[in-house]
Amino acid sequence: MEKKELTLEEKINILNELVEKLENEKMNLKESLSLYEEAMNLSKEIEKELNTAVEKIKIIQGEN
Repeated sequence: MEKKELTLEEKINILNELVEKLENEKMNLKESLSLYEEAMNLSKEIEKELNTAVEKIKIIQGEN
């Protein structure tokens, strides 16, 4: 089965949920590190998408 690609908004929502868990829930070090790693990977994906969007905007503005 193919994995559905998440939208940028969905990724941001998941990242917010991960941050909320890290800030408010008590967990052991292994769980914390796992969530932190997931959040950082998601953050990198979001940053990449936003950078791509910025580059597209610059191209469009340059054409006008």
